[in-house]
Amino acid sequence: MIIGAGYDTRAIRFEKELAGATVFEIDKPATQRLKKERLQAGDIIVPKNLVFISLDLARESLAEALEVNGFRERTRTLWILEGLTMYLEEKSVQELLRLIGRCSGPESQVVFDYL
Repeated sequence: MIIGAGYDTRAIRFEKELAGATVFEIDKPATQRLKKERLQAGDIIVPKNLVFISLDLARESLAEALEVNGFRERTRTLWILEGLTMYLEEKSVQELLRLIGRCSGPESQVVFDYL
């Protein structure tokens, strides 16, 4: 789960290592639209296990978006929030961390940075 994925290509670069997992990339619609256009222009094949979720965290429900896109709660999940929390209001960060706590299964991990 990469929240605020931006133009990161981690899911593509580590396709073999992630073959047994579903990778969800969440970011704003405009960012994801441009990313998809650039990948297509570069003839870069997107792995079948990569799910793009266009979402504005400040205005839309991540929980609903995950449910609609096939995320299974209570499964082991690696949550990556790199370069994200500093752009969110404190309330949004708290809500996000609560959601992660509710949705995560045993042995889940969260990786994030902050200023």
